[in-house]
Amino acid sequence: FRWKGDNVMAEHFLRLDISQSSIFAAIIDPGRKGNAIADSCHVVCNELPREKGQTTPFDSAIAAISEKIDLSLCTKSVIFISTNHIFYRLMAPPFSSAGKIKQILPFELESVLPYSNEPYIHDFHKLTGLPDSHFILTASAMESDIESYFKTLKLYGIKPAVIAPKGYAAAVAFLHSNADTNSFLFIYSDETQTNLILVKEGVPCFVRRLDTVKEDNGTLVSQIKKTLIGVEHRTGIEPDFEIVICDN
Repeated sequence: FRWKGDNVMAEHFLRLDISQSSIFAAIIDPGRKGNAIADSCHVVCNELPREKGQTTPFDSAIAAISEKIDLSLCTKSVIFISTNHIFYRLMAPPFSSAGKIKQILPFELESVLPYSNEPYIHDFHKLTGLPDSHFILTASAMESDIESYFKTLKLYGIKPAVIAPKGYAAAVAFLHSNADTNSFLFIYSDETQTNLILVKEGVPCFVRRLDTVKEDNGTLVSQIKKTLIGVEHRTGIEPDFEIVICDN
């Protein structure tokens, strides 16, 4: 999810890396030689006290972060969120018009998303290079989650410019920095889960979260194999590509 027109690279910005239980925060200085960390800290959410007026763990975490690093240096932020808050679906709508897809997407996804009484924000992109070109990859997030980031950071004069799922964002970053590798399986692991991002001809075309930690290698390999067989059966993508592993 990106808000067009926001240029987070022209000035100091706040980077937030949100996991299940903690947040890593860094003030990024976009110098001429590239981004550099000017200051950073790490807070564990379940260890923080909940002060009056703080209704969510994110509220408490940002308050704690503001005591460790100078948030007044930043007016914008880049937020990488846990894929627990993003729901992906591979769909084949009956038409290719982006406008029509946007219109029907909320209705098509309503029955397959959890918490059906919650409003969602949806995004999608078309998949190219597949035997069936009608496929799209959708991403949905609960509107209340996104609003909470805006509401809390606004208290510190900061506006989210980019909000992205961690594993997906890492795969796209790898794709952009490795022009010669445009088809690969990207495996992103952290302390609670593993994410699979399948990139075909420069386009992420499948994302799946596995609630298996990297230490359980036997189960993880079996789940990855079953997932790839399922993707090949549905889309025709043959599992013949490089594997990239990112260990967070």
